[in-house]
Amino acid sequence: MHPQRIVRNPNVSFRSIVIDFIDRINYNIIYQLPCNGNANVLAAYARNGDSIIKILTGLGLFRSNIEKEAIRLRIRNRRVIKSATEKIWNLHLTTLQRDRFERLANDANNFNQNGMQFYNENTLDRIAGITLQVTNSRFEDNFYNGTVFNVCESIMPGCWENSNFL
Repeated sequence: MHPQRIVRNPNVSFRSIVIDFIDRINYNIIYQLPCNGNANVLAAYARNGDSIIKILTGLGLFRSNIEKEAIRLRIRNRRVIKSATEKIWNLHLTTLQRDRFERLANDANNFNQNGMQFYNENTLDRIAGITLQVTNSRFEDNFYNGTVFNVCESIMPGCWENSNFL
């Protein structure tokens, strides 16, 4: 069965479009917690490789479910989606259902704040623990232990003998 697309008709009110959208929603889909309720996975999605971590809310998680359902039903009007989200969140969800979305968002936010701080400190400890590598040649020593760029001898052995600076 293919979902029907709502075509804008000047004789149809905005309210009736929202009600029609709400009637066609698959509630089994929108009541599911994102990432199967796994806060660590959700926290990773919130980070998404950015330096700025998104702060999640229960309503925001629920809105993303509504937006996916809107895509399935071929509804693109942001006002309709927003209005339907607010109506369902306030009138159709039980307190327990809202609390599940809020708790998941809070757990993911806490992981991003506290868990990432642990990983950052752990990484810094590992970096600080790196010691000099013992090597057999100057090339390997420069490769593994770094090159000192303010000393000509470390870049090109014998450069001081041939330079005009002496």
